[in-house]
Amino acid sequence: MHASKLVSLSAAATAAGLAGWMGIMRFLPQYSGVRAEHVNRWLLLDTVEFTTLVGFASTAHRRPHHSRAWAMSAAVLIGADAVVDVMTSRQGRERRQASLMAGFIEIPSSLGLGAWALLKGRPGPER
Repeated sequence: MHASKLVSLSAAATAAGLAGWMGIMRFLPQYSGVRAEHVNRWLLLDTVEFTTLVGFASTAHRRPHHSRAWAMSAAVLIGADAVVDVMTSRQGRERRQASLMAGFIEIPSSLGLGAWALLKGRPGPER
């Protein structure tokens, strides 16, 4: 499978997972660990992240040089989400959960998207 197709499918799967998480936050907030007063803020940020991931997924395979802005936008948003999530979490279980999610999911995703934007997203011969 071509690398850009795999990256595109990965971004689409991540967007689908994020959509599921948004549904849990919205309709089953007691299971999300998100404080009730912050649900709408997180939903707004996650909706923007979802949009950038879908934009990236739709352009990464067929037009990799057009996916650069989508990838960089998603990288910045996901990285910022990780930092803010850890900073606003309460001490204890909530902080551990936020740190694990940031360390194992959000930061690696952000770095991967940023690398794509800087390396693969440039116009020119296939790399």
